[in-house]
Amino acid sequence: MEKKITNKNAIIKRSNNIAPARSGSSSVVKSVKSEKVTVIEHRKKSKTPLPLGIIFTICAVTLLFVFLVMNYAEVDSYNAQIAELRDELTELQKTASKLKVRLEKKNDLVEIEEYATDELGMVKAAGLTRINITALPENGGDTYKYDDGDENGIGVLLAGFGEVFRDFFD
Repeated sequence: MEKKITNKNAIIKRSNNIAPARSGSSSVVKSVKSEKVTVIEHRKKSKTPLPLGIIFTICAVTLLFVFLVMNYAEVDSYNAQIAELRDELTELQKTASKLKVRLEKKNDLVEIEEYATDELGMVKAAGLTRINITALPENGGDTYKYDDGDENGIGVLLAGFGEVFRDFFD
């Protein structure tokens, strides 16, 4: 028994099995050698293009992932800026507290008095002896008047120099 197979991709399996043959009586068993041919067809699947819906879904998911990563990077840069600004804020608060202490020292009378006595060499008025001198008209000196019409003008200055020179040569 010969079969002609036209499918090129078919796989042929042959097996030689011994199959029992039974006759009418149950005591007689005859063995007959039979040849079985099994044909397994292997079809080559034709390639179908990827559906457009899947392609668009993959592109959309990829774009969403890219935007998500970009947003995380942007959030990270914002967090870094926030940390820098917090550091700057603490520095400015420290500087402000130092300046506030300096301002309080400048407005404090005790600090002003210490500065005046230590740095400027001033002394307290209560620690000095007070001497009052009064000039009597009979003890007085000479008074010179010069009037050029201007109280603080150059004429007053020149008159003062002139009197000094006159007294020097006399």
